[in-house]
Amino acid sequence: MPLESLANELLLDIFECINAIDLFRAFYGLNTRFNELLLVHARTYHVDFQLASQHDFNHFCRVYLPLISRQVATLHLSDDDGEFLINQIRHADSIEPVMKILSNCDQMSSLTRLKITYCSCRNTDKFSDLIHHVWLLPKLTHCHLDFTAMLSPYSFRQPLRTSKTIEYLSMKTVKFTFKDLFALLLCTPNVRHVHATLFDRHASSETLPILPSISKLNLSTDSSLHHLNNIFQAMPNLSHVTLELAETSDRKYLNGHSWQALILASLSKIRVWRFFTTYSFHEEMIIEDHVEQILDTFRTPFYLDEHRWFVRCDWNRQITGQRLFLYTMPSCCRDIYVVHPSFQSKSTYPENPNVSSLDHICYPIGSDLLLRNGNLHLVFPNRIEYLLFRNQIPCVFLPKIGHVTIRLPTETPIWSFISTLTCLRSLNISLSYKTSLGQLQALINQTPRCHSLTVNNVSPEQLAQLDRIPAPLHRISIKDYCSNAVECSVFAASPLGRQCKVLSLDLTDRRNVLNLVNEMIQLRTLTCFCEDMKWRLDPTLIQERGNLATWLQDRLPATCSLSIMSMEMKKYFRISIQ
Repeated sequence: MPLESLANELLLDIFECINAIDLFRAFYGLNTRFNELLLVHARTYHVDFQLASQHDFNHFCRVYLPLISRQVATLHLSDDDGEFLINQIRHADSIEPVMKILSNCDQMSSLTRLKITYCSCRNTDKFSDLIHHVWLLPKLTHCHLDFTAMLSPYSFRQPLRTSKTIEYLSMKTVKFTFKDLFALLLCTPNVRHVHATLFDRHASSETLPILPSISKLNLSTDSSLHHLNNIFQAMPNLSHVTLELAETSDRKYLNGHSWQALILASLSKIRVWRFFTTYSFHEEMIIEDHVEQILDTFRTPFYLDEHRWFVRCDWNRQITGQRLFLYTMPSCCRDIYVVHPSFQSKSTYPENPNVSSLDHICYPIGSDLLLRNGNLHLVFPNRIEYLLFRNQIPCVFLPKIGHVTIRLPTETPIWSFISTLTCLRSLNISLSYKTSLGQLQALINQTPRCHSLTVNNVSPEQLAQLDRIPAPLHRISIKDYCSNAVECSVFAASPLGRQCKVLSLDLTDRRNVLNLVNEMIQLRTLTCFCEDMKWRLDPTLIQERGNLATWLQDRLPATCSLSIMSMEMKKYFRISIQ
């Protein structure tokens, strides 16, 4: 059945399931009917730039976004893996692309959710202007602002307007003072869930304004228990509290009796309380005895019976003079699962637990299992004692693995305790030079939704041998290997190369850049470092040596744009292809 034969109502339902960028690329301009459906009858649009090229981003913002600004419901300005917009903003230290969009915020009358990630900003005025524009959005309910390279916590200016619609606010990478944080929250009187960072060791003890709307608080802080008590008393309706506490030498952070007194005094409505902290210990300490003393303070009826809050302590038993990691189970702040014999753990969880009775809680077995937001990072060393896994980690523990970092080959039977990899989005693989790709192929075969693959110590020619490739896999990063012309050509002609859209690698010769751009039919973004040793040694190339950026710009197709950035002490070239 032809698509055009469908009723308008069905087409509009289909449109709501498609990212606005793809929608306009596919249907706008086909005929009058589709244009009218897109511009007049469509109710809401979800604009997600995470898979867009720099050209598509610029084109959509210039041509289409003004046409649908009043129908935009969600706007995602970058993704967690880092790509065009992230790198442009980070390395240029500019929030101009973001400001360009938000400057028209008065036209975005339907925008309810805004997520800006990995945006770099060192300019106080620009950051304050951005906050002001966000607080002007008339229907915004969820606001997630993730900034890097921020100024000191003493440079923030509160917005000029009050937002009565924002209910969820996450600004965890902005370091606030007490004064600035509460000034911002006063400008957000209906906020219910707050995720913020508070670093203010010299905070005064003055009375804080009461914020009755806040029921959930996720706070990263270096505050003392006294200052935390002031915060909790200013938020009398808190029911969920998550604390990531700075590394400390203050034993009060490690004392369950102190926390119990604080909770009873200031958190009368608490239902969920979670924390994570680290503590530096000294070489002369007997660590096991020290850990038992700490955990005993959390083995009271208040924790074990009344609330069933269990606390765990991790440390590396092979290294002295290190840190203890103390946290409620499951961990609220880390998302790494390190499987290694040298890690030791103790907890207040009962012996021989009925693990199925608790959601996402791992019994310590000499490893470190940490869940966060339903996603999990797995990190495997090269050789692991099989006894760590024998009948001790049921598959139920690992239902939603999002990222895996592993070194191959490994003797670990990882399939025995990973129940499924269907949710996995990215793989980070290190291979030895002599290993076959069998284990890598077997791993990829289990990941139907994987879209990103990072490999170390492997050539593009070896990757070309992979035959079963997940359809979403479009982003490849090759590290610790310098690729030559033959390897690049073999990869470009392979199944993986034919569907690759985003590629990052080191090259032996600048001419390989041109070959990849011309031969990889789906390539959208190429990030590369050119070693160019041959150009330095071959006298026949001396006439063409010159500036590499100029050389590339002169020879790249007109559809390509070139930018330069520094990563890992190298100068990388980013080619965006229209």
